[in-house]
Amino acid sequence: MKTSTKIIRGLGETHHGTEHHWMIRLTAFALVFLTIGFVIFVMAAAGSDYEQARALVGHPLVAIFLLLVIAVSGYHAYLGAITIPEDYFQNQLYRTLSKILNSFAAIVVCAALFFAVLKVAFGG
Repeated sequence: MKTSTKIIRGLGETHHGTEHHWMIRLTAFALVFLTIGFVIFVMAAAGSDYEQARALVGHPLVAIFLLLVIAVSGYHAYLGAITIPEDYFQNQLYRTLSKILNSFAAIVVCAALFFAVLKVAFGG
């Protein structure tokens, strides 16, 4: 009985092996702790006016934390969204277009959130 070479090497349909799987698991593990911290941040900011919230986001550690939450959650969402066309779209054109749109959407959303945090953090 012969085993397929791609099974031995850990390569799947997209030829990325287990890298994709491990990155999703790693970002999910990081998001457990980042989400707990984000909930604590939201509870601390609840009920404050704009100036108090701006002062809170203006603290360098808080701003860096928020940017980290955005980056990790955006990458995790991108990895999850890219899995759907790889697994379920049979047509290569639809698969490719969907991956391009997913990538573009993830970049646009993360860039907008980065801009918002940095604008508030630097007093804009």
